[in-house]
Amino acid sequence: TAFLNDRESDFAICLGGNGSGKTLVAAHKTARYVMETPPWRPRLPFWIIGEKLDQVCAVCWGEKLANIIPEDSIADIRWHNSKAMHPKSVFLKHPTIPGEIGWVLEFKSYEQGIGSMKGYSIGGYWCNEEIPYQMVFEIQARCREYGSPGWADFTPIECKGTEWPDAYEKPPDGWRFFHLNTLRN
Repeated sequence: TAFLNDRESDFAICLGGNGSGKTLVAAHKTARYVMETPPWRPRLPFWIIGEKLDQVCAVCWGEKLANIIPEDSIADIRWHNSKAMHPKSVFLKHPTIPGEIGWVLEFKSYEQGIGSMKGYSIGGYWCNEEIPYQMVFEIQARCREYGSPGWADFTPIECKGTEWPDAYEKPPDGWRFFHLNTLRN
């Protein structure tokens, strides 16, 4: 619950073992954020990013968010793969402007690279599974205009580089690590 309820961190990282519920709690954190936080402007992107696009669409949307975000809050869905029900973007109704789009959940992958993320202004992000460390800083730069937060969930079994263990030992300003208690699943 500490990870779910955290509103102070610029970047909150939830660590847990396989099957510990980290993706589910990150999905609830995302849904709570976009349902309770008015967007600073219409059609404000919120990025949901994972290692592979099909994986992030199937897991983060299909298994999690599609079952959490109320159907009547969704204005439209643009499909990456309609047969597989993998969205490219999910447009949410604006909470205060009738007929307008508020948040736009956009699904991306680490494979697309940092270059595909430059130049945008976003209202927040969720990184599912270990994100390339340097990519975090590019994504956070996209949040400068609104000072918006982000979070990640991953299993730190085999980190791909030394940056994550070093960040865990000495987190950058505004970062906070959370640990799931797998004994209470």
